[in-house]
Amino acid sequence: TGVIRPQVLAARILYGVDDIRRDTVGAITRQIRKTNRPGIQRRILDDIAHFSHVQIVSNIEPLYPAGIDKRDGFLFYDINLTQIILGLAGKDLSRQRARDVKSFDAYLQALDACFAEYGPRAIGVKMGNNYWRRLDFRRRTLREAKAAFSQAILHGEPTDLRPFEDFMFFHCAALAAKHHLPLRFHCGFTAGITPLPDVRPSHLEPVMAALTDNRFILLHAGYPFLHETIGLCQSYPHVVADLGWIWQIDPVASEQFVRQFVTA
Repeated sequence: TGVIRPQVLAARILYGVDDIRRDTVGAITRQIRKTNRPGIQRRILDDIAHFSHVQIVSNIEPLYPAGIDKRDGFLFYDINLTQIILGLAGKDLSRQRARDVKSFDAYLQALDACFAEYGPRAIGVKMGNNYWRRLDFRRRTLREAKAAFSQAILHGEPTDLRPFEDFMFFHCAALAAKHHLPLRFHCGFTAGITPLPDVRPSHLEPVMAALTDNRFILLHAGYPFLHETIGLCQSYPHVVADLGWIWQIDPVASEQFVRQFVTA
């Protein structure tokens, strides 16, 4: 399948093993242990794959990795906003800002401070919230957002957190525009985590129409809703598509998308 093809190709190029089978995994494992040294990632991406640069979102360190500067010239990092919008980044914000974040106002202030610090270093902002909800964000009042945050995050009471999530999205979008950072959305396929009707790129269209000062990047071409992605990019000049991992999920669809996109 498309998912395993990159691993087979890597085994051939990096370790000289023609396929991944029961009788070859031992040799591959020995080669990995032998070559897994500091600098191996850069050597593979730069010297072997000949990438000009790599754009990364850190799922290990929240928001933005400590000590990383955009001036590296090869590894570029996004600000990760997924947990921020879900209201789950209070402890991480407290650690990064060296102060307690135990209120809605403190949450916003800490986020603003992080953008002031990391915005000049970052290359974009990444939102993976499509794994939990539709990307049908709408304007909410400060009062609605505070109430949802207080009930759900501070007191752990069952409540609809979407008023807070929606408010945070627009707040983050304004910060991204201020720092000239594109909004990168995971949209489309989530391997069954979110039902397909809820992951359509078109759910973002009202936001795209409203936020013309922001640049939107639709990751993975919104697969399998490729025609929606093409239509959105045709309709809004500040919206672009990124192939992401579509080439791995469905190589044939990836080729067809590129042909359709450049001729649409």
